[in-house]
Amino acid sequence: MRRPALNLWVGLAFGIMAAADRIVLWLALSIAVGISWVMTEPWTGLSEALGRREPAASRGTALFLVLISFWAGSWLMTRQEQAFRTENPVVVTAVGYVDRYSALSEEKLIYCVSVHDGEDIGLPETFRAVIKPEVHLEVGRYYKMTLSLQSAALPRNPGMFNYRQYLDSRGIGFQGTIDRVERLDRGGHWRIFLREQVRQEILKRLLAGMGEDAGQLAAAMILGDTADLDPELLAVYRQTGTAHILAVSGLHFGILFSGVEIALDRLKLPYKIKKICLLVMVLSFLGLVGLKSSAMRAAGMLILAVALQASGRPYDRLNVLGLVGAGLLAFRPVLLFDVGYQMSMAAVYGIAAILPALIKPSPAYNNEEGRRGLKLLHGPALSLSVLAAAALPAAVHFNTLTLISILVNLPVVFLTGIALPLAFITVLTSPLPGIPALTGWCSSQILQLIEVTVRFAENAVQQPSMVVATPGLFTAGGTAGALGLFALRRQRAQVFEAGRLQLTAAALLLTVIVFSLPVEAWLQPMDRVRYFDVGQGDAALLQTRGGENILIDTGDGRTFREMDQLLLKTGVSRLDLMVLTHPHLDHTGGAEAVLKRLRVGALVISAAVSPEAYGSLIPLAQSVGTELLAASAGDQIQLKNSRLQVLSPFAHNRATDPNQASIVLLFVSGEIAFLFTGDITARQEYAIIDGIPDLKTILKVAHHGSKTSSDEAFIAALNPGLAVISVGRNSFGHPGAKTLETLERSGFLTFRTDESGCVEIKTDGTAVYLKRMTE
Repeated sequence: MRRPALNLWVGLAFGIMAAADRIVLWLALSIAVGISWVMTEPWTGLSEALGRREPAASRGTALFLVLISFWAGSWLMTRQEQAFRTENPVVVTAVGYVDRYSALSEEKLIYCVSVHDGEDIGLPETFRAVIKPEVHLEVGRYYKMTLSLQSAALPRNPGMFNYRQYLDSRGIGFQGTIDRVERLDRGGHWRIFLREQVRQEILKRLLAGMGEDAGQLAAAMILGDTADLDPELLAVYRQTGTAHILAVSGLHFGILFSGVEIALDRLKLPYKIKKICLLVMVLSFLGLVGLKSSAMRAAGMLILAVALQASGRPYDRLNVLGLVGAGLLAFRPVLLFDVGYQMSMAAVYGIAAILPALIKPSPAYNNEEGRRGLKLLHGPALSLSVLAAAALPAAVHFNTLTLISILVNLPVVFLTGIALPLAFITVLTSPLPGIPALTGWCSSQILQLIEVTVRFAENAVQQPSMVVATPGLFTAGGTAGALGLFALRRQRAQVFEAGRLQLTAAALLLTVIVFSLPVEAWLQPMDRVRYFDVGQGDAALLQTRGGENILIDTGDGRTFREMDQLLLKTGVSRLDLMVLTHPHLDHTGGAEAVLKRLRVGALVISAAVSPEAYGSLIPLAQSVGTELLAASAGDQIQLKNSRLQVLSPFAHNRATDPNQASIVLLFVSGEIAFLFTGDITARQEYAIIDGIPDLKTILKVAHHGSKTSSDEAFIAALNPGLAVISVGRNSFGHPGAKTLETLERSGFLTFRTDESGCVEIKTDGTAVYLKRMTE
C-alpha cells in the first residue's frame, strides 16, 4: 500500500458525505471500498501494465484503513450536524473580542464569545458569531454585548448557496444583531491585535510604494482579502479563470518559502535551525492570512515537505495531499463541501496526477532540443491539468467552465511570479531609501500588465466562460472516476507503461460519455415536478422520464433574481419549453435571465392576450432562436412519452384581466394528474372541470391561494391528492383562509412554499414521493 493517506482521505470523505445525506450510506461505503480495492491491488492482467508489485496483504490493510476512516468521517460529521441550532432568535449577554471583519461583507464582523449567560438554553461554552454592528468596532478589542442570535438559514431551493454551511466551514456557529454594546477596559487579544497591526502595516507600505490601485491588488494577493477591490475587476478575473492568484494558496506560499529559503542559505545557518525558521515562517504567514482552506492546504503540504526532507524520506505529492486533506477534514469535516477546499485539492491533484501523464519523460527527449521542447510544453500542460481537475468543482459551484484560462494563465502566473516577490521586497525594505520605491513601481507595472492581459482575454473572446449545469450524482461520480484513473501509478516517471495517450483518451472519452448521456434520467425513471420557492410568485419545473425539461413560469425578477442560476443548480442547462402562463411580473420576471443564459427550445405564451403584453420577452426570444407558441384550450404539446394538454384559455375570448388569460396545463403520469392553474379565477375553473380526468390530482393552487380562486365546486370535482401553494410575503392576504379550509375539507394535503421551501414531487405513475427543502 504505497499511498495509505489516499485511502484515509477516501474513507473520511465518503463517511462525511454519508452522514450529511449527500449520498446513501450503502452506496458511499461501497464506493469507498471499491476505490481502495482498485488503488491497492490492480485487477489480474492490469498489474503488469501498471508496473505494480503489491503484496496481497496490503489490500486487507487498505480496506481496514478505509473502514476505520469511513466510520471516523461519519462520526465527525454527525457530531457537526448535532451542534446546537436555533431557528428562532435567542437573546444572550456575552463577553468576547472582535476577530475580524467578514470576507463576504465589510459591514459584518466575527465576534468570538468567551463568556455568556446562554448555557441554560444549550449554547456551547465558547462560540463565534457573525454580527452587523451599527458603529465601527476595533478588531482585537474585548466588548460586552447583548446579542440576538440564531442559526443561519438553510437554502430554500436545491443547490443554492448554503450560508449555514459556509459559516460552519469557517467555525462560525451563529449570526445575529447587537442590541447593546459596551467596550471593556481590559486589554485586547494580543494575537489578534498583532495580526491586525501587521496586516495594516503591510497594506500601508504597499499603498505607499505602489499606489492605491496596485497596492490594493498586491494586498489582496498577499493577504487574501479582496473586500476593497473593484467588484467589476474581480468579475473579470473570475470570467477568465485567473481569480486563483487572489486566493492565498500554494503559489503564494511557494514564492515566500523560496525567498526565505534563499535568504537563510545566504546566512549559512545550521541545517536544523534553517528548517525550524522555515516552519515558523509558514505558520506565521498562515496566521496572518487566516485559516482559509487553500492556505491551510498549502501550509500543511509545505510543513510535511520540510519534515520529510529533514528525515530523509521520499516526498510523494499525492500521498502528502491525501494526508493534508484528511487532516483538514478531521479538523473541520464540513470543509469537504467548501468551494475553496475542493478547488485547492483538485488543482494540486491535477499537478500531481494528470500533469505527469501529459509530459511523461521519454528517452526521445534525452537531448537538448527534446528538453527544450518539454519546457515549452510544461506551461500549457500545467494549465490544462489544473483546468481538467478543477472542472468538476467549478461546474458544481459556479456553473461555468473557463476554457480560455488554459492560455491566459500562462502569462498571468508567470507575471504573478515576478510581481509578488517584488511586492514582498517592497514591504520588507520599506524603511530603506530608494529600494521600496523601485520594487514597488516595478511590481505595480507588472500588476497593471496582468490586468491588461485578463481584460484583453475577456474582450478577445465572445464568451470567455461556458455555462454548464450542476452535474448530478452519477455524472459527477463518473467524471471523478475518469480523473481518478490518473492516480493509478507508482511514481512521476512511471505513469502507465500502456501509454499516456491511451490513458488520457480513455479518461476524456469516459467524461464525455458521462456528461452527454442522460444517466440520471435512466437511473431514476420518474416524472418529477419542483415547485420552487420564489417568494410571491410562481415557478415550477417539470422533468419527465423522457428527459424533457419544462419550466412553467419564472417567478418575480424583482424579489427573486436567480431563476437562471436556480435552473443550473438543478442540473438544467436547456429547457425544451418555457411556459409563461400570463403576462404578470410575478410569473415572467425571471424569463429574461433564463432566455439570455440558457438554451430554450420554445416559449409558450397565452393566446388570450396580445404578444405585446409580454413586453421585450418576445423579441428577445426571437433573437436567441427560441420558437414562439401561442397556447389555447384544446392544444396538445407532444412529448417523448407523454403530452401536455392545454385546458385554458379559450382563444376566442380575449381577456381584459391577464389572470383570466392564464394557461392551464394538465400533465398525466400513469394514475397521477399534475394540474398547473396559473392565476385563473373561479370563472375559468368552472370552464375546465370537464377536461380534468378522474385521477389522483397534484394541484398547483391557483393565484397563490387567493380567495377569488379555488372555488368549492371546482376543488370538490377533483380527486384529491397533494396541493402546493406558491406564495411569499405579501399584503394581499394570500393564501386565503377560505382556500385553505376548502382544500382541507376536500381531502387535499396542502404545502406552502413560504413554509416548506421548494416542494419536490416525484412519481412513477403509481406511487408519489414528496420532499421539502425545510425537512
